[in-house]
Amino acid sequence: MPASVVAAHSYIGTVLDADMSIATTGSVALSPLRDALIALASAALEGPLEEVKAALDLLGSLSDGVGLGPLTADLSAWPEGARAAALTDLRAIGSALANSLVGVTHHGDAAVRTGAVRVLSRIHTEEAQAAIVAALTDSSTEVNRAALDALDAQRANDNAVTQVSRVVRTHSDWATRARAAAALGRMARPSAQDSLADVLLHDNYAFVREAAAQALRGATAASAISALREALLHDTEPRVQVAAVGALRAMNSPEAREALSAARAAALPGEVRAALSAD
Repeated sequence: MPASVVAAHSYIGTVLDADMSIATTGSVALSPLRDALIALASAALEGPLEEVKAALDLLGSLSDGVGLGPLTADLSAWPEGARAAALTDLRAIGSALANSLVGVTHHGDAAVRTGAVRVLSRIHTEEAQAAIVAALTDSSTEVNRAALDALDAQRANDNAVTQVSRVVRTHSDWATRARAAAALGRMARPSAQDSLADVLLHDNYAFVREAAAQALRGATAASAISALREALLHDTEPRVQVAAVGALRAMNSPEAREALSAARAAALPGEVRAALSAD
């Protein structure tokens, strides 16, 4: 393929090809083909299983944002102007495909639903947001985890916090609950901090309680400080207590400093004392 700007018309047939060995060696002008690329991707997402999988692989081929597989494989190396234009086109393509991807989140194959959620995590539309939150109720744990990984402060509306709080309290898989705790930490909402405080004190798994403590770093809710103090002084697992030390240190408030001071006077395991005495 030519190293100069490519007339993308000649590559439409390869954009949704499952063979990912094809690669470009130069920047690609996507604007002339934007509508055609959207139409092709939409058709593939509504097609047979293998076409759906190939489309998801291509759309998810960049580390950040929607990609087009081999056409955008070396996007980071493109000249600044061409790269900026391509990113604008890719965002537009992603937004235009949001509804088709939402449809794929109802596919019968759980791996396909997972892939759709991962691509939707790169798209910032109301439809994408709603589908990601809805995926928290999917019957597949892998789909749930993909949705949790997609949630952060930018997606922290009330419904998202409510649904993730439900997952962190009720999901049968402890690793998914730990992932939900991390998601609540990224959301940084007071209601999320209340849920984390509850999990820190009551979950049966130390790894989940540890994740909840880590997610409370920088929290401001009174419930968070109270729960961290309780966990530091009374949790039966040193790893949870050490995580509580780190979270309280990160708060750097009078209440947090008082909790750390109280812990220094208590009889605690050696690794916890070491964390308390560290600079």
